[in-house]
Amino acid sequence: MNSTEQGFLMRVTHLFARGAAVALLATLAACSGGGAATTVNQQATPPTDTAQAYTGPPPANADVQAFKINLWQNIRASNRCGACHHEGGQSPQFARSDDVNLAYQAALPLVNLTRPDQSLMVLKVGGGHNCWVADPSACASTLLVWIQAWIGAGSASSTSIQLTAPVDQAAGGGKQYPADPTAFESTVYPLLKQYCVGCHTSSSASAQQPYFASANPAEAYAAAQSKMNLSQPNQSRFYERLATEFHHCWPTSGSGGAPDCPGSAAAMLAAITAFANGIPVTPIDPSLVISRALTLQQGTIAEGGNRYEANLVAKYMFQTGQGSTAYDTSGVTPAADLALSGNVTWAGGWGITLAAGGKAQAPTSASAKIATMLQASGEYSIEAWVAPANVTQANAYIVSYSGSNTTRDATLGQDVTQYEGFARSSVTDTNGNPPLITATNGGAAGE
Repeated sequence: MNSTEQGFLMRVTHLFARGAAVALLATLAACSGGGAATTVNQQATPPTDTAQAYTGPPPANADVQAFKINLWQNIRASNRCGACHHEGGQSPQFARSDDVNLAYQAALPLVNLTRPDQSLMVLKVGGGHNCWVADPSACASTLLVWIQAWIGAGSASSTSIQLTAPVDQAAGGGKQYPADPTAFESTVYPLLKQYCVGCHTSSSASAQQPYFASANPAEAYAAAQSKMNLSQPNQSRFYERLATEFHHCWPTSGSGGAPDCPGSAAAMLAAITAFANGIPVTPIDPSLVISRALTLQQGTIAEGGNRYEANLVAKYMFQTGQGSTAYDTSGVTPAADLALSGNVTWAGGWGITLAAGGKAQAPTSASAKIATMLQASGEYSIEAWVAPANVTQANAYIVSYSGSNTTRDATLGQDVTQYEGFARSSVTDTNGNPPLITATNGGAAGE
């Protein structure tokens, strides 16, 4: 996808494609609009199943049948669990091919029916045991999908928040931000004003909220408070962005003019610590009757923790954090893994940042599953969790299923303050025009 915009950054944290009960795709490219042209993949021979056709006794009941369809047939291949846990092989023989009923009995102790993510099978693979791709977490996520489909937990939602009791702790005094920004102006603000002014001010050509580098110290102070942690400065967002996400680091003494993320992070941490140290602890009024302590994070139930995930075709959680592959953990084979190329970097909190010339693209042989499955149903939906770098870029494509810049089946993108969706249908041209466009208010300003 091409665009005249440069310096585009798009952070993608989750990507899902849903279709009918059985569905696939032909080329899936999550591209930035910063100059990376669409690459047409060459046709390739699809990977073959290394497991032989089953000729043993039929499943004894409906649960064994569900086990056979959803888990067993996916793990019994010789390049997966079937390499060792086959008949006459290593115990437990849950991937044996001679009798699915015996395989079912062997698999039962390895599965946690109430907490599938805590199943021994999932934990073992997640720990690096015989993972069939380079990232054990991708194998574990895929295996979890298969187990959930077997036991029925994934019939509508396979992603849910498991609530656990917080650590018992006594309430104590805390630090509160002073109303006067004077201390902030002499500690943290100088760094923000010098190095973040290019974006985080309302007067910038690429203005990006929050405006913590504003020329108005009061405005900057108000915007910066949510990015600092007074009790644990090393958990401040300002510090983490530099230390672990390498966001807009600046040269420091001895760096030879090159961006120095460790040095920038250390300078920011020292400034936040100095600011926090100057704020006294406000004790709790001894006349009050207090309960045990609970932090905001502990007491917040994750909104949207249960997500509808039935009939997933492709799923990208971006959990690997390194390398050049983002794995498809939908459990639908073949996995349409994304190859990262060009200006793409991994972002903290499970995500990737796509800049000018960067893209993530699946091969034709694997992503053809999407086309096959969508053609069977005629229905699909795309879900992407993204954070645009600014609201001035145009033709910034987020995810696309297309053959070229002028022929596409579906594209989700950003155009200045709006999101737009191209979908080829009986009322559009072969490029999905005219697109569906969000209302201007709100638009692409948020995630």
